[in-house]
Amino acid sequence: MKNLILIIFYLFTTFLNAQNSIEGSVVYTISLNTANKKEISETKKNEQAIQIIKKARDVVGFLNFNEIESLFQVDKPMGNDVEKEINLTRIFAGKDNVFYYSIATKERLLQKDFMGELFLISKEPIEWKITQESKQIGDYTCFKAIKKDSIATNKKTIAWFTPQIPISLGPREFNGLPGLILDVNYSELRFKATKIEINQKNMGKIKKPTKGKKITEAEYKEITSEAGKNIFEKN
Repeated sequence: MKNLILIIFYLFTTFLNAQNSIEGSVVYTISLNTANKKEISETKKNEQAIQIIKKARDVVGFLNFNEIESLFQVDKPMGNDVEKEINLTRIFAGKDNVFYYSIATKERLLQKDFMGELFLISKEPIEWKITQESKQIGDYTCFKAIKKDSIATNKKTIAWFTPQIPISLGPREFNGLPGLILDVNYSELRFKATKIEINQKNMGKIKKPTKGKKITEAEYKEITSEAGKNIFEKN
């Protein structure tokens, strides 16, 4: 009950004092979850696959936002930094994906390539269950939220958000909570905020993705499911 009162207090004070105009960026370190890394390794009999998992390295993701919209992408290596080996973390994180969210219209878009075709997928909003559990992340008091459709599964999607930064954003498609998400455990990955800049100069413009075949999330799942069946039948 004490934590619940804290949530209400933070929501009340921070949103009352929030600026009309806010922009910024958040850097997230993306890691392969240690527990899942071990689980994946144990289920793979192929030694080559196990080595690929062991060599997975952290990557960086960037969330840029203003009072109207936000964009999240995984950092792309350039020049001599180009990875010569497969980095499973980058693949799981969606190495070429672009996540766009309109704060004004609630439009959620994912631009991604699947089997050589570019798609622009309309994503559904996430439903969260906010708990009374809290913890300190750096200078921020954060509260735990669980993605509702993952509660009954073995791999829950857990987010820690702080009402002290009153923007309903986070990495990838993770948004919709009353505060910035600083930490997310999702499937094989963990996203952890390592640098936050609010209302700094020259934050850069956000470019909404427009290229790709426009489909719904349900339609995209049908496409990937059918493709998987075809591959299985051929083998």
